Amino acid sequence: MDTKEPNNEAKELGYSISDTQHAAREALERVLEYLRKIRRTGMETRGWTRQTFETLDEKLHALNHITNPESSQTILGDLAAWEGHILQVIRHYMQEASDTINRIKTMNPPLTNNQLRPFIEAVEADRSETIKALSPLTQAIEQLAAHKRANTRPPSRNAA
Repeated sequence: MDTKEPNNEAKELGYSISDTQHAAREALERVLEYLRKIRRTGMETRGWTRQTFETLDEKLHALNHITNPESSQTILGDLAAWEGHILQVIRHYMQEASDTINRIKTMNPPLTNNQLRPFIEAVEADRSETIKALSPLTQAIEQLAAHKRANTRPPSRNAA
């Protein structure tokens, strides 16, 4: 983007854009891009969460109805791998949201806190919506942990 072009066009038309106005416009464009990116990431995370929950829920349901311990261990192993990936995705999104808020805050100056507040609130709203979408997935992970505890056998004690 050629940042001098709009100012030159304005000058040709007899208007002058101050450096402060120009910096504020550029900062606003950056803040809008940050907001679009985190909203896109949040939407993708929420979609991934729904799909992952469906898969996880099916496997947990199957686990509840398996009588063969070997099959149960196989499913638990698959679910344990999913658990690590799920936690990684959640941490990544939460870090992205925090980083976005920090990036937005760096736009003061040239933008004021009052000008930045709606953008920060929008990121926080997206984060809240994503956390709400993660709730069923969190409950499924808790069920998985309960299955793992139930299937963990204490070490045998050999009498000496």
